[in-house]
Amino acid sequence: MKKKLISAIYSIIESAKENKLLGELDDISAKNSLFHIFQIEDEEFEIHKRIDDMRALKILYEYNDLDLPFEKFVSRIMGEVTPRNSEVISKFNQLMSEGRGQKAIDWYYKFCQYTKYIRMDRVTRNKKWKYSSKYGDIEITINLSKPEKDPRDIIKSGKEQSNNYPKCVLCKENVGYKGRPGYPERSNHRIIPLKLNDEKWYLQFSPYVYYNQHLIVLSYEHTHMNIDHKTIERLLDFVEIFPKLFIGSNAELPIVGGSILSHNHFQGGNYTFPIEKARVFDTIDEDDYKIEILDWPVSTIRVVSRDREKLKEKSFEIIRRWDNYKNKELQIIPFTNNEKHNTVTLIMRKKKERYILYITFRNNRCNEEYPYGIFHTHEENHHIKKENIGLIEVMGLAILPRRLDNELEEIKQILLGKKNINKEDPHRDWILQLKDKYDERIDIEEIGNLLENEVGNVFVNILENCGVFKRTDYDEFKEFIDGCIK
Repeated sequence: MKKKLISAIYSIIESAKENKLLGELDDISAKNSLFHIFQIEDEEFEIHKRIDDMRALKILYEYNDLDLPFEKFVSRIMGEVTPRNSEVISKFNQLMSEGRGQKAIDWYYKFCQYTKYIRMDRVTRNKKWKYSSKYGDIEITINLSKPEKDPRDIIKSGKEQSNNYPKCVLCKENVGYKGRPGYPERSNHRIIPLKLNDEKWYLQFSPYVYYNQHLIVLSYEHTHMNIDHKTIERLLDFVEIFPKLFIGSNAELPIVGGSILSHNHFQGGNYTFPIEKARVFDTIDEDDYKIEILDWPVSTIRVVSRDREKLKEKSFEIIRRWDNYKNKELQIIPFTNNEKHNTVTLIMRKKKERYILYITFRNNRCNEEYPYGIFHTHEENHHIKKENIGLIEVMGLAILPRRLDNELEEIKQILLGKKNINKEDPHRDWILQLKDKYDERIDIEEIGNLLENEVGNVFVNILENCGVFKRTDYDEFKEFIDGCIK
């Protein structure tokens, strides 16, 4: 047992040295810390063959007395071989000072993988496929590393004033945090300071990585999500610093916003999304900017200009007018009892000398027919996804809950006649529809592709639920945009 344990510790330390997490003598300090955790007082044995990181961590977990679940245990152990935050900042800034912004991002991304803050062993298990829709290819993923959230819980957490420390999972105080019951461990977490709009922000990567270099930019203070003229200025500053990346802001309102409303933040990364390949329904082309109305399930325009100030000016004018836009026939009502309902999702890019801002129009009003939201995924689609549709999914990348992985396997057996439908099955109505649609024509070899296509079809329907202007309402959509620029 002792030889196996010490081999695992040495394997973790050697890997950390190879990945330049530990400098001169740091390996001794890390070894002493790990020996203390596992109550080892000597090392008199022949060192055995190196073990890969995750296997080493699993061995250490077998012999630990920390009373932690495995995910927290990984963070705790890797925290012992992770450099101090100031060292990480120094390396990042060194690369930035050499004019290598993308090089700095690439280094930091690998660093977060080496420290196991980003668990690529989990990320690579995610299921992915493309669905060919009437709007173009949509990307579908089943995320196996993050639990599904209920929209009502998101609303509740957004209103609560936390007295805990840290106040939320995005606060800067999470750096090196040892966790608590019901809250993640962040011993191996390190962040990078940024200046946006002359304000202090921080850059980190998402531990769940929905796409390449999936990053989060979080405000210095724990302040509620907000969309205003400063938001656009911050997004513009970011793409000036990192022109190869995109950056976006979820809406600040419940139902149509992100899963964390209590802390102002953006999401970005190094990825091209389906919305960027969307067909253009109509174009308004002015001398120094143009606006394209996209043929997309969630009502979106693309504002393009080489003039940064012009893009900011026109975009904010459109957002300001949308805040008060009313169309009772389409059920778009901006305020009820002084409660705001209209808002936007924003995605910014810079390509060569052009600034590009995607503005998606959202409304979070509920009524008796749609208690979860008129422009939210409707209840008949909750069996696939009921969580908020945020900026990632607005751009055409579905993040579906991990429960679907097992549930779809069961549905395959039902459709093939090998299993009966449970009366309580949340997919019951959908399964019956599929049985009627395909009757006896279901091929055992094609059942996987068939179900993937049907899931994709439901997700597109979910996006259409979220569209304030449906495809049949494009005349009203264009009339609204025309009114904004005249």
